Amino acid sequence: MRPMPRRPLGAILEGQTPVPCADAELLRDWLMDYPARVVALTALGPAVQVSTVFMVHGTNLFDARVYGGLLDGYGHRVATWAEAVQQHADLVATCLPWLPMGTQPVAILQPPGYCPGCLEQGYGRISRQPITRVRIIP
Repeated sequence: MRPMPRRPLGAILEGQTPVPCADAELLRDWLMDYPARVVALTALGPAVQVSTVFMVHGTNLFDARVYGGLLDGYGHRVATWAEAVQQHADLVATCLPWLPMGTQPVAILQPPGYCPGCLEQGYGRISRQPITRVRIIP
């Protein structure tokens, strides 16, 4: 009897492309490495963030969502990296009129890894991502 081929349990990213993954251990590592799954993160003042992440499971694997403020929880899921980047920019533009006047959004281009204190206490692990770079959005 021939062995059945393993069905994908989810997907991981190779560059910007989702690739089906049947390896449960590799998929678990991807789920635990949140910074490696972040496409974009924008802080809109002290209490509002727009976050776009790769979700690992589902049909539309990229989730762009607002956290905090009047539009808390508003967002969409899309299928490709390019759509995710566009959706992120659209959500930032949607949120700007709802912010207090003079608020300067800050785009976090590459998310930070886990904090050293958390690692010392045994929480999290070192991320695949490089050190954070931040730029002010004009």
